[in-house]
Amino acid sequence: MASNKEDNVDGAARAGEESDGGGSDKEEGQNAGQEQGQDQGGEEEEVKELAVGDDPDILDLDLNHERIGRIENLEGLTRVETICLRWNLIKRIENLDCLAETLTELDLYDNQITELENLGALVNLTSLDVSFNRIRKIQGLEGLSKLRKLYLVSNKIVKIDNLSSLKNLELLELGDNRIRKIEKIEELTKLKELYMGKNKITKLVLKLLLYFSVRNSIILFVFQDRELGLPDGPPHPEHPEQPHRQAGEPGQANCP
Repeated sequence: MASNKEDNVDGAARAGEESDGGGSDKEEGQNAGQEQGQDQGGEEEEVKELAVGDDPDILDLDLNHERIGRIENLEGLTRVETICLRWNLIKRIENLDCLAETLTELDLYDNQITELENLGALVNLTSLDVSFNRIRKIQGLEGLSKLRKLYLVSNKIVKIDNLSSLKNLELLELGDNRIRKIEKIEELTKLKELYMGKNKITKLVLKLLLYFSVRNSIILFVFQDRELGLPDGPPHPEHPEQPHRQAGEPGQANCP
């Protein structure tokens, strides 16, 4: 699993264009993971069990497009550092406490998760991706003091909240949600990148922008909301030849 995911918003292409900037429900055709639970006849597909193999020393676990329905059977992984479970049928975040000492990156992009839960034990986690799920509220992140990158693209989040404990957070992606106001990020003293494309934000707080621009040397606010009439976002900091793609634009996912 790739650790550098600055182009993660690329996957929001599947969210489709919405006239209100992504505020309405997008259940139909929003993403593959949320729809692969049923076949064309409306019957549920077979859900598979998570199988990790026989190598307890594996460092990177990638199980994508496997129709996995539950996070389980991870107790034997004694050294795993990254887990990528993209495009599955997972409904809950659970059974991860056994990985607390080693896990640094967790990717649950494009599943059916409705709540951020059972993450408190992952004290060494530096990157968390739960984009393209069904999350409505930011919560349950209090114990993740080492988290540097948080991806919550294309969910149903209406408010920025419960981030004050993330003292080391450098990148926050909230594109394609239902957020109307930038708020409660003043305590994120190490924040350098904030992506908010395709929300319902109609007003920018100039004082807040200036505050971050002066204090942090590289703060990037990326918007493409029609109401604001702002231009495309700036180039990727590590890939200046390519602009940072927004929700609703084509792009490739990061995990194989």
